[in-house]
Amino acid sequence: GQVNPHINKNSFTHKILHFDKELNLTKSVDIDLGKGDQKRKMQRTLLIDGKLFAFYSFLDAKGQTNTLYARQVDNKSLKFIGEEKVIHTFRFPEIKSTNIGLSWKTAYNKVSPGRFIVSPIKDQSYISILAMSPLNEIKTDKRSPDITKLILNASLETVAELKKGEDMGTTLAEYSS
Repeated sequence: GQVNPHINKNSFTHKILHFDKELNLTKSVDIDLGKGDQKRKMQRTLLIDGKLFAFYSFLDAKGQTNTLYARQVDNKSLKFIGEEKVIHTFRFPEIKSTNIGLSWKTAYNKVSPGRFIVSPIKDQSYISILAMSPLNEIKTDKRSPDITKLILNASLETVAELKKGEDMGTTLAEYSS
């Protein structure tokens, strides 16, 4: 069956919907992504080597980080099992608002929080994470993002990590389908 996340924007819960091969809804379960007062964003659910995973992120304004988490979901009950795992964390670029004449809050709002792209690869036996660092979009700093490519196995272990500028193509070829 297929599993699709349905986001409830008014709470910390997200729905995981299960459909049969004829696309009939067979199960709908709310999963709670909240942790204290943290509001987390669902990124994607993936079925890898028969294991279902939820990938979600938390943008921490106070700590100036954006963190991607993963957690396994039971295939039958559609409830979380096991502990969540931190996959990757970005730190925001330093903002020197006094140098550009903006308040810290205004400057902070002009910083992109970074982006995570989660995809299955190699016949859905590995997970590709493309992590693009936060950008300082204030006109004084138009730099390109740092990019990290992670390849995870079905145990959420990193089997390859490459940074922007390294030869991603050669290393990633062995994990491509």
